[in-house]
Amino acid sequence: DVGDQVGYGLAYRQGTIYGSSRAGIFGVDATGGDVVLSTSNRFTGFGTETPLVGDGRLYYPGGSLLSAIDTDTGGSLWESRSAAWGGSPALADGTLVVSDAGNVDTTPSDRSRVFGLDPEKGTVQWETRIESDSLVSAVALSADGQTAVLSGRYGMTAAFDTNTGDELWRATIDRGGNVHSNPIIIGKTV
Repeated sequence: DVGDQVGYGLAYRQGTIYGSSRAGIFGVDATGGDVVLSTSNRFTGFGTETPLVGDGRLYYPGGSLLSAIDTDTGGSLWESRSAAWGGSPALADGTLVVSDAGNVDTTPSDRSRVFGLDPEKGTVQWETRIESDSLVSAVALSADGQTAVLSGRYGMTAAFDTNTGDELWRATIDRGGNVHSNPIIIGKTV
């Protein structure tokens, strides 16, 4: 029992299943089912994103708050506010890549951005503004971790250099409405 209805995305790492509920972020032992991590409800946007777990930290983008939580203690390591964190982050060789969807009710969004954050401190290493779409997908990384790909709400897919934030390319598919998908990279194909 994790306290309330469980959100959509779950993550697994080293014998623990991580997720969110309206009661907070949780970790459950995958073998015995015991709750091994539980936080109080300190975030918004329940259930829409999958947490990222790595290097003893759990990163959760819930609404306007991106939280880094110690997986051993459940304590908050840092928090970062934005307009609307757009999707699940990814770790790329010392950089936490995540998007801010900006104003998701307008096209183009006037505030959509991609960030490279220091995963230990939450400080911004680089920021790239996107003027044409709300980037709302999870971050997909190339096999070498040098390229991050995100998809937008209105059909745009774009790639970024994970070291600098430079936009490498962009492609748009006219869908005539909202697109909710998470890109994957297989070899050199998105």
